[in-house]
Amino acid sequence: MEWKLLPELTHGTIISFWQPFFDVWPVLDDLKSIPALWKTSRISSHKHLLPFLTNISKVHCERISNLILKDWEILSTIIKQWLELSHIRYTIDEIYEIYLHIYFIINSRCLYAEVPLKKDDRTSKFTLVPYVDFINHSEEMDCYCYPKIDYARNDGSGLGQFVIRGGSYTYKTIGEQILFNYGPHSNDFLLNEYGFTLGKNCWDTIDISNTVQDMIIQKNDIKMIEFLEENGYWGEYMINHDGFNYTSVVAISLYVTNDYDRIGKLILGYLTEDYFLPKIKQLMIEIVNDLMSKYTTQNEGLKNLNISSDTDTCVYNLLNVFKGYTDILENVDI
Repeated sequence: MEWKLLPELTHGTIISFWQPFFDVWPVLDDLKSIPALWKTSRISSHKHLLPFLTNISKVHCERISNLILKDWEILSTIIKQWLELSHIRYTIDEIYEIYLHIYFIINSRCLYAEVPLKKDDRTSKFTLVPYVDFINHSEEMDCYCYPKIDYARNDGSGLGQFVIRGGSYTYKTIGEQILFNYGPHSNDFLLNEYGFTLGKNCWDTIDISNTVQDMIIQKNDIKMIEFLEENGYWGEYMINHDGFNYTSVVAISLYVTNDYDRIGKLILGYLTEDYFLPKIKQLMIEIVNDLMSKYTTQNEGLKNLNISSDTDTCVYNLLNVFKGYTDILENVDI
């Protein structure tokens, strides 16, 4: 209302107190790489890239898109009333695109501050910090800048002052850029939340839950599924730079050996993964090879669109995601 509609309603005679803040917000083109924007915007020119999202990105994109549409369903009824009561040049469809712009500004630029009176209310804890836009993300933890609440500067409200502190890294070179760690996030997460990726990201993870679950389901063994569910090992199967995660090793081991007794001992810590690895190695190699073929095909399909990654950041980011996946698969220790 204050950014776009207040000037319209007052014929430019009233400007919001927050206008200087609005002026440093990114334009919509700066946010165009966020997949949920491709999906929800009615005018996005990047919808054709949605099939190239990885499984985990598709889930993330769907979750954000559903939140966007749910919020719009509530807000649009109010905005339609505003349009009926005043002479505003915007249509409801144009305001919807403005809403998307604002939504992603907030979603991509929130840092969280503890509110003592609302400890269980996460939605009341975010703050928009404009100067963080000048600090790029680094994959390294506990090294560069980080957010902090300085309670020593309390104004009496108990909130403290939100500050950005320098990490342990010492800047010595003039012109060296200041960096900030958003957290241990994969390129899939960074793409969906912020619209960018890293050329190399040590936190990249391949979600193989669908692959492993489909394999077990096709075995048509209800007992196996129930056993994994009851013990907390149904789903969340991953491959990262350290290899197959423990959850996937347990599930694959049960699938191959059908040895419930020893799997139970593995879960309890009486046996180690080393007992099962020789038995499941071949299947793990097949999974890796199938995934490598899949992502190589998707990567080639993306390149065949003949869209230069030098000029289109959306394509550049998707190629980075695939590169992260193939790097993991090429170096996975089995």
